[in-house]
Amino acid sequence: MAVFFTAIAWFIESTFNSSLLVSVVLSSGYIVTFFALPSIAHLTDKTTCKKMLNIIYAVGALNALAFLVINPAGQGALLSFTVILLSTSVFTLIRASDQVIRSTYMKKVLPEHNLYHANRLLEMVRQGITFLSGGIAFLILQDKSIQNVCLIALFCFSLSLLINRYIPRDKVNETGESTAAAPKKLTMYHNGYVFFLGEKKRIIELLSLFPYICVVFLNALYPALFTRIGAPVSAYAILVVPYGLGAIAGSMLNSQPWVPSLKSAYVIFGGGFIIGLLLPLLFKSLPAVYACLFAIAFCHSHIRVRRNTLIMTQAESKELARILAFNEVLFICLSTVLGLGLSLIADRLGFWLAWEIVIALNLMVLLLIVLTPGPATQPSTPMESAQENER
Repeated sequence: MAVFFTAIAWFIESTFNSSLLVSVVLSSGYIVTFFALPSIAHLTDKTTCKKMLNIIYAVGALNALAFLVINPAGQGALLSFTVILLSTSVFTLIRASDQVIRSTYMKKVLPEHNLYHANRLLEMVRQGITFLSGGIAFLILQDKSIQNVCLIALFCFSLSLLINRYIPRDKVNETGESTAAAPKKLTMYHNGYVFFLGEKKRIIELLSLFPYICVVFLNALYPALFTRIGAPVSAYAILVVPYGLGAIAGSMLNSQPWVPSLKSAYVIFGGGFIIGLLLPLLFKSLPAVYACLFAIAFCHSHIRVRRNTLIMTQAESKELARILAFNEVLFICLSTVLGLGLSLIADRLGFWLAWEIVIALNLMVLLLIVLTPGPATQPSTPMESAQENER
């Protein structure tokens, strides 16, 4: 789906010349996800992840087929925008659901001491696909028609359905009566709140979500960024190549032996994330933008692996999908508000002011993490066990 979101963002920016409209389209999917994800997480905890993956991949294939048949690029402005808005909403919901369901599946079928390694491999595969999609996006964006985008999506979802037939079936969680009787949304919010802000505070785990939020809402600003530096569409089309390379490198790095805590890891890699954001502001050139993409992807990917592994090892299997969905809902709210706000600032007050605000927000989060006390004693985690096993 990386090809779809890359192509759609450029199509809207080049057609309507508005970062705000790009943000509106990308954010529309998060609004749908906000309301639908609690129910999907509830179902994931009550049934098998394999079944849920089959459902969302089938919906994705149907959505791609509908987009292909209607061909919004050949329609009027209003119909074209409406179709793009609806298709983007469905694909965004599928992407968010897929992340929750895949992580829950790993928790169910893998021993805990393998989760860190599995998360690193999963991130490498995910970002490897993003990297390879750069070449596809380059070819697609040479053509004004975006119909070809959904040919790729239709093929990928069909292939996912085929591959999913051969993965092992996971078990259904045993759910207590009180949990089953509780409203889906309230259960999700309650589980998430208790996990992060209950008796045991996990403030750093919560704050470390921000790079994920940042790399998503920056998608609305990238078309304008490439326009500001005078880069051609071909340069924009391959932005996922340096980003994908950075993310693969970040997921391959095993920092656990020398940076044992998430707080220490965030101070190092969160600082690197900020340095990456400074590059386009200081140099305003295509190499600086590509270096920025590599740096922020490298740092975000590594923080994401460390953070997800901690959550997966500390959460109960029967509640994991709802806790991860709580994360996604929090991410949706913040990325939507920040994406719309920064796009409006970019359109009305200047692009570089919006970029400076992004840097300031990251500095603020880094400062909050530095000032947040870590646990009095570092608990033994499955990651540590895995490290011992490797030795």
